[in-house]
Parts: sequence; C-alpha cells; structure tokens
Amino acid sequence: MDKHLTLRYRGFSRQFSLAVLMRLSVAVALTVLLALGSLAVGKVNLSPATLMSVFAGHADASLVFIVEQLRMPRLALAALVGAALAVSGLILQSIIRNPLASPDLLGITSGASAAAVLYLSFFSA
Repeated sequence: MDKHLTLRYRGFSRQFSLAVLMRLSVAVALTVLLALGSLAVGKVNLSPATLMSVFAGHADASLVFIVEQLRMPRLALAALVGAALAVSGLILQSIIRNPLASPDLLGITSGASAAAVLYLSFFSA
C-alpha cells in the first residue's frame, strides 16, 4: 500500500507520495555530498574538517582562496549548465510533444559537431 502525505493550506490541497519524497530526499542528499566532494578534491585535497573550517572562516587564507575563488565558481557553473541543459531538454520535448525526444531527433547533435569541426578548422591556433 502506497502511503501519502497531504499538505493543506487554505484552499490549496496536495498529496505527495512518501516513496517519491524519500527518493527526492536521497537525491538531494547525494547531490549535496557530491558537491562537497567536488569542493574538497583537486590539486590540493581538503579533508572534510578543513572544508568545514573554510566555511566557518577559521582556515588559512590560501585555502579560503582555493575554495571560494576557484572551486565554488566551478561548482556553481556546473549547476547552472546542468539546469540549462535540463530546461533546453524540457523545451525541446514540449515543442515536439514527445516525452522521449532527444537532440538527435532534429539533428542538433550533428549540427553542433559540424560547428565544432568548423571552429577547430578555421579558428584554432
């Protein structure tokens, strides 16, 4: 039997499946752990305790620079690019009205490959 959680507020009522909420919470926790791992791993590996001291403001200035100026922008950019790819896939699927649509369907992948080859042919050093 599938259990549900009901959220009610004034005229709003919504049911959530507990199984879906559990999967979502596991996915969010895994994403946070991977993000922290991305901040810790690099040319200078940081332990979790060192990473927490950087967040608390008690670490060496060089470690703060590494995390805040080098690794956090990379992490933020990766998250934004992933979100942009997800939105572009959503737009493509809604325009075509096919939930299984992929960039190969319209030749987008081939066009991107051709543009990359042209760029490398004419503008590379």
